[in-house]
Amino acid sequence: MTKYTENGFAKISNLFSFDELKPIRDTISRIVYFQAKKSKLEYCLNGLSEEQYPHEGLIRITKEDKEASRQIIDKIMVNSLVFNFTVQKKLLEVIKTYLHAEDIKDICFTNFHVRVDLPHEFKKEEEIFSLPWHQESNYFHKNVAKLSSIVVWVPLYECKESDGCLEVIPGSHLLNEVKHSEKYMLPEQKKHLRTYIEDKYIDKSKSTFAEANEGDVYINHFNLIHKSGINVNNKVRYTLLIRASNTNADDFII
Repeated sequence: MTKYTENGFAKISNLFSFDELKPIRDTISRIVYFQAKKSKLEYCLNGLSEEQYPHEGLIRITKEDKEASRQIIDKIMVNSLVFNFTVQKKLLEVIKTYLHAEDIKDICFTNFHVRVDLPHEFKKEEEIFSLPWHQESNYFHKNVAKLSSIVVWVPLYECKESDGCLEVIPGSHLLNEVKHSEKYMLPEQKKHLRTYIEDKYIDKSKSTFAEANEGDVYINHFNLIHKSGINVNNKVRYTLLIRASNTNADDFII
């Protein structure tokens, strides 16, 4: 907890084993397979093992049919097995500790999300969905206690700098909420509004990459300044994000 208090983030190594992560990975493979079949894109999976479906399989499908790719990503986000993973007691106990909650019954999920980040070759898609320097506290204003809320960052596969892991600025959570500007990633259509912190407010010399081995988990403070990395590998980055709050915190807002 000392490092978390000082830096605004902490890595918990080896929280999950391969066997605990495998059911989610298998579920993603299954979703990719059945969407390929539904969209008559089975040929995109030729020569691939099931373990390659979430990566090379999704990449091939995206090149052929972006709508089929979108449906795969949407189905992953709402899958029941993925959701069940977030409410297992081991993870809730970790969340309770970092929220300083008395009981896991005091935890609420401000937001739950699965990020699916394609490699950098899909630069147009990456620019739309990547997030510049920001704080979670600027995006979420309900069911939250901004002085203590956390983001649980769970990569479903190893996630290094080249995979597009988070870039963070240690200690920036102590600044509390920083002024954000706004812009649309698709201005003509007024879609994908992003709030971001301008470079003049950021000391980039202090930034570091939150790299994770298989099974590692990061706990990030809601006011930690961070941004999405760039995935330059030939794999898809899958990350489970749980934004959690203590409903008994003094500043909790419903």
